[in-house]
Amino acid sequence: MVVSSWKREDILKMIRENLSERVFQVFQICGKVGDKRDTNTFVVGGSVRDILLSKPSLDIDIVVEGDGLEYSRALKDEIKGELKTYGTFGTATIKSKDGVRIDIASARREEYESPAVLPKVSVGNLKDDMYRRDFTINSMAIALNRKSFGELIDLFSGARDLSRGVVRVLHDKSFEDDPTRIVRAVRFETRLGFRMDEKTEKLLKNALTSRMLERLTPERKRYEVELAFSEERPDLIAERMRKLNIFGHLARGLRGPDKKHVERIQNSIGKFRKSLKPKTWTVYTIAIADALPFGQAVAFARSLSLPKKQIQKIIQVKMAKPEVTRLDSDEDIAPSSVYRILEGLSPEGLVYMYSLAKKEIAKKRIEEHIKNYRTKRILITGDDIKRLGISEGPIFSTILEKVLDARVDGVVGSYEDEMELAKKIVEVS
Repeated sequence: MVVSSWKREDILKMIRENLSERVFQVFQICGKVGDKRDTNTFVVGGSVRDILLSKPSLDIDIVVEGDGLEYSRALKDEIKGELKTYGTFGTATIKSKDGVRIDIASARREEYESPAVLPKVSVGNLKDDMYRRDFTINSMAIALNRKSFGELIDLFSGARDLSRGVVRVLHDKSFEDDPTRIVRAVRFETRLGFRMDEKTEKLLKNALTSRMLERLTPERKRYEVELAFSEERPDLIAERMRKLNIFGHLARGLRGPDKKHVERIQNSIGKFRKSLKPKTWTVYTIAIADALPFGQAVAFARSLSLPKKQIQKIIQVKMAKPEVTRLDSDEDIAPSSVYRILEGLSPEGLVYMYSLAKKEIAKKRIEEHIKNYRTKRILITGDDIKRLGISEGPIFSTILEKVLDARVDGVVGSYEDEMELAKKIVEVS
């Protein structure tokens, strides 16, 4: 076991200063349970990275050299939390009433029989468990057993890379074994303000050239793309992915939005974050797909195994886009006409359309629609129309649409106004 040159008292000081008293107590309880069961117990991975970076967290990753499920049951009794086990993977999660989440796993070894395929998993020790991880900065552990509590185990110089701001893989076949690490490398670069070292970036580019990303299942690709564009700075992630040509390996010929467009997308998301509450990763998925012709855009969405609702959001944008160009016109356009152009778009679609607007007048129209007209509804109902002697049919929809247009344009303002207009429409029909 390689114990880091970091002094134990320094690690304990960092834990004390950067984590809550409750998390420190949980660390002690985890070690105590390990001692009772004669089981080596460690906090690992991102939890250790964040401690060394002075980032507070309520999420704790625990690895034990032994039976993780049995350990988790014993720990649950001490923590007094809710336990959920995942027998297939030999892992468990405990959520305490005060918001602390503990993920527990047995130390394991992974063997990749072929590139991009999920590994064969077997029981291992801490070194095996650290070696299977994506990057050195995520492959450190802190001992929690009483005799060694606070010792940093750093087998692959993760602390050094952390201090240098470097994202580095543990071995040359890392991106071949698990190509999701291609997107993940960019995610950690952006989140931490780091950069891949020269060799790691070369290995990543070689994996792209060997079409490793294309070997992943749609579900695994979608998961990583969703995580990436749900980060705090998806704009920087998009730009880095474009420069590395990662988009081109998600769909043939795809370049991704350029830097200026990404800036407009990010500004648009920020502008409507409170009013529309858009899902950032969905906005970026729409932007990426929109660079492709209609058929290819739908194929791209399906290649990521996107849910039907999300594919529909992409289709809505592709269908509405030709009409939206009318909003750039300097001629007068009634609010109801703007409403009809934009009415089928999701919140994410509206945010994206705003990012495309070239003229201030188009931006103003979209913004006014979102602020004043998007949620407009009429007061009369189908039953009211029936009472005018109209049977259901095309005229039914025509009446309701014309009344809604009048409400959006401010021509009618009350139930009585709407009924009067409906009567007039019936009389001339």
